[in-house]
Parts: sequence; C-alpha cells; structure tokens
Amino acid sequence: VASAIAAYVLKYEDDRQGVAIGYDTRFGSPRFARLVAEVIANAGIPVKLANDYTPTPAVSLAVKQQGAAGGVMVTSSHNPW
Repeated sequence: VASAIAAYVLKYEDDRQGVAIGYDTRFGSPRFARLVAEVIANAGIPVKLANDYTPTPAVSLAVKQQGAAGGVMVTSSHNPW
C-alpha cells in the first residue's frame, strides 16, 4: 500500500510537499507507520511522521495546514485492540 501511495504522489501530486503520516494506539501501529514512512521516503518523497499517537482528523489537518501532497493514517479502527 505504501508503494502505491508513493507511486500516486509521484505521478499526480507535488511530491516535494511530502506526506503526513499518523498512527493510532494499537500495538503495531507505530512500527507500521515507520515502515510506511520508510517506503515513501525511499521513493524520494519527504515524510512528516507523527512522533506520538494521532487522532485520525489530525492527519487531515496536517495535510491541509502544511500543504502536504497527501496523508496516511495507520489504524485498525474496526478491531477492538
């Protein structure tokens, strides 16, 4: 998924604006967010990775306020843990 996001940003967006990445409180989210950030950064796109748990709307706000090319929220909100 991260590779597809990077490919989309490179093709259709101003990739220099970067991608904002947030994550929720589930046990694997910080690790997966770092992996997403690594894949997108390896594609040459700057990443703005949250340094703590992030409410989903905060990623949208970051994209809007910072003029990012896109945002990724690592979450599994349909799972109870």
